[in-house]
Amino acid sequence: MRRWRPSLTGCLAGVAIGGAGRAAVVTVHLDAISAATVPVLVWAAVVGAMIGGLAGLSGAPRIGAALGAVLSALAYIVMVPLALLVAVIGVATAPSLLEMMVVGAVAGFAGGVAERMRRMAPGSMRAQGRTGMKISVLVLGLGLLVTGCATTTMSDVGPTRSGFLGKDYALLTPGDVSKGEAGLRYYNPAAQWRTYAKVLIEPVTFWGDEAGKIEPADQQALGAYFNDSLQRALGEKFELATSPAPGVLRLQVAVVDATAATPGLRTVSLVVPQARTLTTASSLVTGKQAFAGALELEAKLTDAASGQLLSAVVARGVGGGSMKAAAQWKWGDAENAIDLFSKRAASNLHALTTGRATPAELPLPD
Repeated sequence: MRRWRPSLTGCLAGVAIGGAGRAAVVTVHLDAISAATVPVLVWAAVVGAMIGGLAGLSGAPRIGAALGAVLSALAYIVMVPLALLVAVIGVATAPSLLEMMVVGAVAGFAGGVAERMRRMAPGSMRAQGRTGMKISVLVLGLGLLVTGCATTTMSDVGPTRSGFLGKDYALLTPGDVSKGEAGLRYYNPAAQWRTYAKVLIEPVTFWGDEAGKIEPADQQALGAYFNDSLQRALGEKFELATSPAPGVLRLQVAVVDATAATPGLRTVSLVVPQARTLTTASSLVTGKQAFAGALELEAKLTDAASGQLLSAVVARGVGGGSMKAAAQWKWGDAENAIDLFSKRAASNLHALTTGRATPAELPLPD
């Protein structure tokens, strides 16, 4: 026991840095802490503390850093069979292999520095402590920088049409969803966009077989949310009209498909590294994150006075890799997609009617 005593300082430092560092990284993904996310933080802190403590036992900064990184990589590999267990108990570990290795290396390095400081004279200890702390903070900061994730993205639309756009489907052409464009879209080349200053928003409706599968109560909730979102977004940039008139745009929107998310399972798929690998593979095939929600709409913009078609779109928004979205209720991803559509509609229409952009330049950067 005595021969290990000098390294216990490093072990304790590694436990503290590893546990706190892992919890900090996961916190960035969570965006908000709630009772449901506490087990995730506890699990992350425990794993980080174990790795940091073992690495800190080395008592040498470089060896501790290397050992922390190696142990983190091994933990990543060993935890593959634990993914199913995690799905059952609802707790998780670090978001990615890179973050596991970075925090493990920082914890091991800090443990080595702490042990070396303990052995040094007081004057030298302070100088060494400042140097070690700067390096640790820098490396941990780099780990935190890699955790940003998109919340909602545009996706390719489904193969079936609801009938909402009628004969106007023939006018639609594919858009580039990777650039944020709608899956299918049309802009009337003869439209005189700068003659419009008001928008008349028709109540959102539900069309087609897929939309018909949504429970009536959920349809009512989503429709009310969509109407409010459009009113807020467009009301910031336009005067909202209450009846057709010259110079008024009429916006009609139909929800044609909405898929609820599975919050608990999705949280696991985002936080557990091995599950997230499977989620990525699934998203490449299906066009959305595993267990994430989605919403597809068809919309048309007409001259409120003449009925001339000015624009039409078919667009689909899907939930992205965000812990904040994963913790929402089952229609949280659909609501995020609604807000994205509303915001894009308002900014794009404002750009067209003010002459800031042409249809070919849309959508504008968020």
